[in-house]
Amino acid sequence: MFGYLPCDLDRIRFRHLRRGDLEDFLAYRKDPEVARYQGWDPLTEREGETFLESHSRHACLTPGVWQQLGIADLKSDALIGDIGLCLASDRSSIEFGISLRAQQQGRGLGTECIRGLIPLLFLASPATKVVAHTDVRNPACIAALKNSGMKQNAIRQGVYKGEHCSEVGFLAERN
Repeated sequence: MFGYLPCDLDRIRFRHLRRGDLEDFLAYRKDPEVARYQGWDPLTEREGETFLESHSRHACLTPGVWQQLGIADLKSDALIGDIGLCLASDRSSIEFGISLRAQQQGRGLGTECIRGLIPLLFLASPATKVVAHTDVRNPACIAALKNSGMKQNAIRQGVYKGEHCSEVGFLAERN
């Protein structure tokens, strides 16, 4: 996967995270609106440095381990978000989650990201399925997943950040 980076789309670039991303990374990771539906908590500057350093070195997807790649503005190369990826232990599927700066949301970048990500994941892995889950209270994410061509395939109940919620599952299968 990471050997295919950087990968340019129309307005964004998938690339490795790097230490120079710290300011941008911490800015959106500390934003309560961005963090609301994410499984991570805000990081201190030191934790952010360690995180970026550890995720800048990946050469391939490691089954069962969440790994991150950066989403950068194509023109400026400034970090505007990141993608968490987890290849299943049996390598049959890859789950992803996307975080985008609040200022970048509502512009169709999530859909562009997903449309570009799915074929890249199939190219770079043996997975036959790409999956994503989102809270039903996140209509923008649901729309991006649907607009990207993923199919809704499940609803599950759970407790997330101390609140009862319903998550919608989406699926794309290798052709």
